[in-house]
Formats: sequence, C-alpha cells, structure tokens
Amino acid sequence: MKRACCADQAFVRHQDPEVADIGHAEGVEFTIGRCSSCQSPLMHLWVAGGVSHGIEVIEQSLIDQLVQTSAGKRRKKLLADWWNALR
Repeated sequence: MKRACCADQAFVRHQDPEVADIGHAEGVEFTIGRCSSCQSPLMHLWVAGGVSHGIEVIEQSLIDQLVQTSAGKRRKKLLADWWNALR
C-alpha cells in the first residue's frame, strides 16, 4: 500500500550502486531506493527514453531476493514477473 509520502515520490536511491541499479526487463529500468519521509523500500520504474516512469512501494523480501539472485536471466525474469504482476 502506498503511503501519502511515497505517493509524492520522495525517492532516495539506495546507497550501494549494485543494489540501486538492480537491472532491467520488459523495456523497463528498475532502481531500488527508499522514501525519504517514511523509509519504505521503493522501486523506481523508468521506461527507456523517458516515455514513462513511476515509483512503487515494495517489500524488503523482494530486494533480498533480487540481490541474492545473480545478474542475468534469472534476475531479469524475477523483475519481469514482478512488473507484469503490477499490470
């Protein structure tokens, strides 16, 4: 559930670049961070070319799963599955 502060997109990028720049899938770039107000974990979604973007509140367990999955096809599938579940 999005909190009012998160809806204002008070996004602060994760301090570790390897976590922050978690990858891309389905033409979307994914960046992990936190809400600067309430510290909720957030995922910034950006479509190449800046056509569209948004921020979603996520669970810490998703971040943990993504970090524990090596970059490549498996992580890309996790991101794609999460993204497709939003639509």
